[in-house]
Order: sequence, then structure tokens, then C-alpha cells
Amino acid sequence: MVLAGCVAERAVVDDAIPLRNPTAPIGVTSRYDDARFAGPWFVRGVISRGPAPLRIERRAVAEDVIWRFEQEACATDGGPCRITREDWRAETDVPGADLVRDPEGGEDLRPVVVWIDEGYRTAAVGDAAGRFAWVLDRAPQGGADRIAAAQQVLAFSGFDPAQMRMSN
Repeated sequence: MVLAGCVAERAVVDDAIPLRNPTAPIGVTSRYDDARFAGPWFVRGVISRGPAPLRIERRAVAEDVIWRFEQEACATDGGPCRITREDWRAETDVPGADLVRDPEGGEDLRPVVVWIDEGYRTAAVGDAAGRFAWVLDRAPQGGADRIAAAQQVLAFSGFDPAQMRMSN
């Protein structure tokens, strides 16, 4: 079953304004574990200049690690929206900071798991280059205290909390 949610609209972020302070520390949480992080995550908050994924899943398939991104694609003519899914292969050279390869040869991603709660229900994930940050949760709603903690960790990691778009 796939559940879709919407991310609240915000004004387009000026490309000249960085999404992350590059002097702030960022690194993988010592709590990170591949097996426990695997599986589906709802994107509950996002900082990015591009479209935001609705759901992310990290999984092992044979010898490969795959990141699946689900997004809502809407027709520009006002037609119906649909959920699109795209699988990206990852290199696992740094635990908790996979190098996720764009299958179309575009810009690769390096999601860094900077925080995860003890029960592996909520995670804060950011890109050291400052291109994106995600608040991920195993559930589409609830866990307000954990969501707030993830936002605080991303702020400590240099991301501007004012740029965070939260899901409904």
C-alpha cells in the first residue's frame, strides 16, 4: 500500500541563498545501523530547491543497495496527479552516508543520516553540500516530539529551519 501526502507550498527559495551554513558541523550519527534504517520512510519535512519526495525507501536487493524515491507528478495543464517511483543505486562506502547515483546521469546525492531516534522511527537526513535536508518518519502522522528533535538537529547541522516545508 502506498500512501501519498502533500508538502505545504512555500515561495521558491532564492538560489543565491545557501540552504546550509557550510561552517556548521555535519556527520553520521553513531547510532546508525544499515539493517535498522532499511525500509520505507515518509518525508515529513524537507528543505530543497527542487521537488520533494513523498516517501523514501532504502533497501538491499541482491548485492545492491537501492534508494527508491516516490514523488507526486502533476500535469501542467491541471490534469490529474500521479505517484512516480524511481530507483537509484547506491555505493555504501560510508555507513550512514551512501553515495546515491542518479540513474539518468544527473547530480548524485549523498544523504547523511545525522540523527535517528532510539526506536528508528524518526530520522534527520541532510546533504553536507547543503542541497537538501529531510525529516523522515516511519508513519505519515504523529511523533511531534521526534519530528521537532529532528528539526533541531538539522538546524544544528547548519540548515535554516525557516526553509523547512512540513507535510500536512
